[in-house]
Amino acid sequence: MASLAVVAASGALVGTASSASAAPTGCSVTVVKSGIYSNAESRCTGGTGEHRAVIREWHFQFGEFECVGNWVPAYAVSTAFCGPHPVVSARVETR
Repeated sequence: MASLAVVAASGALVGTASSASAAPTGCSVTVVKSGIYSNAESRCTGGTGEHRAVIREWHFQFGEFECVGNWVPAYAVSTAFCGPHPVVSARVETR
């Protein structure tokens, strides 16, 4: 009977840990031109955890490459600074 109580208690702790590490919610990314350069800014309006902006550009000689912003908490802005090349895509990564 005592071992059953330990199993039940550990199950409750596992459930609590997974809900505490929830990802940010309401995230969006915007491509912003700064002179000839393209940057991506990500914002999340809720949740917990962290997010960052990622922008993908194309270079005529080297092909596609990514520029990534810093991991920041929900409600903060992450900016990925990149070059003057054509933008292929932009996205938000969460954890």
